[in-house]
Amino acid sequence: MAKRVPPLSATKLAKFKPDAVNAIFIAVIIILLGLFTTTRTFLYFRDYSIIYDGASRILLNQKPYIDFGLPTGPVVFWLSAFFLKIFNGYWVGLYVAQYFFNIIMLLGVSGIYQKLKLNDSIFKISTLGFSIFYLAFQSHPWYNSTAVMFMFLALFFILTENKYLVGLAGITSALALGSKQDIGLMVLVSSIILIGLTPKLVRVKLFYCFITGFSLILFSFIYSYDLKNLTYWLNFGQHGSFRSPFHNQPSFLTLIALISCFYGFLKKDKIFFVCGAITGMGAVSINTSGLYFTHYYYLAGVLPIFLYLMKKSIIKSIFFGIIILIIIRPTLPSNYFLVSNLLNNYPEHYLFNANFNSADVDSSDMKKCDRRLIKVWAPSDTCQLISDVKDLISKNIIPRNGNILNLSELRVLKSLIGYRVPKGHPLWYDETISLYPKEISLIKHQLESGVFDLILFQGKDLPSSGSWIADFIGSEMAKKYTLKKYLSPSDLTDCTFDSQCPQNIWLMYKK
Repeated sequence: MAKRVPPLSATKLAKFKPDAVNAIFIAVIIILLGLFTTTRTFLYFRDYSIIYDGASRILLNQKPYIDFGLPTGPVVFWLSAFFLKIFNGYWVGLYVAQYFFNIIMLLGVSGIYQKLKLNDSIFKISTLGFSIFYLAFQSHPWYNSTAVMFMFLALFFILTENKYLVGLAGITSALALGSKQDIGLMVLVSSIILIGLTPKLVRVKLFYCFITGFSLILFSFIYSYDLKNLTYWLNFGQHGSFRSPFHNQPSFLTLIALISCFYGFLKKDKIFFVCGAITGMGAVSINTSGLYFTHYYYLAGVLPIFLYLMKKSIIKSIFFGIIILIIIRPTLPSNYFLVSNLLNNYPEHYLFNANFNSADVDSSDMKKCDRRLIKVWAPSDTCQLISDVKDLISKNIIPRNGNILNLSELRVLKSLIGYRVPKGHPLWYDETISLYPKEISLIKHQLESGVFDLILFQGKDLPSSGSWIADFIGSEMAKKYTLKKYLSPSDLTDCTFDSQCPQNIWLMYKK
């Protein structure tokens, strides 16, 4: 006879029900984010193509900092390379990668909220707000959002107060640093302080586990890449002025973060410290670099703080509710544009606003010239460029496996035609970021030696003077190349607010 299972007590049911409901709530958000991802198409964007280019170089067994220079950490390129490998080089692999990262961020944030013991309504509103005002905007892997993903994981692991998971927090903190320097350093500091808020009996052990995990990844970086090559990542010797993270700070957010962290540290209240730390990291990273919407993660900290304060009284609810609306306000136009794009079936501008799309440029889905670029839109002329280059290869006018110097934004071309970038070139051909004199000297020598079968550069007109590429165009070697002009993807996305349009792509190939 089967043993009878006793019914759950009312206390056990009460304890089980919120966790089960929250799990269903999170699952519904994950499904909705997935459905939203499948409905979107995108206009070709230079910065996302650089992520694609860096990941594809890794798939060709090139190493960041050794074979090509990077002004950021390598982690986002490793992860993107993994997904591009799975999807056989299709751009859609980047969408899937970011959807996967969004799920991890959502689970990390909800896990933090559960460890902070937020009440049910604050948990749901904060989680939903984070999804709408941050996750909905993240469509492609990006160094800021990748660092943020590891930041949420690190904070969650520390809040468990489990020595093994805190060791993982050290690893994820190092990976955050290896994704983006500014966010990673703030994650490291916040993590150490948070460990300091744990009970004295376990504090030293947790700190030891954290440092062990962090050091493991840090020393792996140094061993794999060689310390002198990491100056690219640290940006030592970068041209241009130094951007202080304390210059032009969004003072309101910074003030909220400082008060919350200070109060949380004094009172050993982890809700205020953790949420204040998240807010503070967002306040600082807004002013360093990256697309504006990749910094909206500060809402994961702001919302619980003020929702918690609102429950005190009706007057406080009104007052703090107004503050929440003021803080959320900058995100609302982007949310509106996302909904508008969805309803009107518009390809998505990288700043979301379809009004930025040039009405004077004919555009099409780039799958017409290469299936790997399905759901990516660009000027039809850009697609024609890709088709023309493939035609040159098929007619043996240029070699099938040649060398390319691509100074344009069409950075996917190398992978589409199977060309190589010589080792020693930076990923960003930008003299204000990572194109140093030694790289310029190398490229000039290669130009003079006729190393490149294809050369692409970008600008309204042909460079006439004052730059090393202009010197080459005026040289005898340039006469060995045929020159053609095409519209660039920027001519579709940037001409409504850029007086330098058109930003033509100039194609040179050996006669």
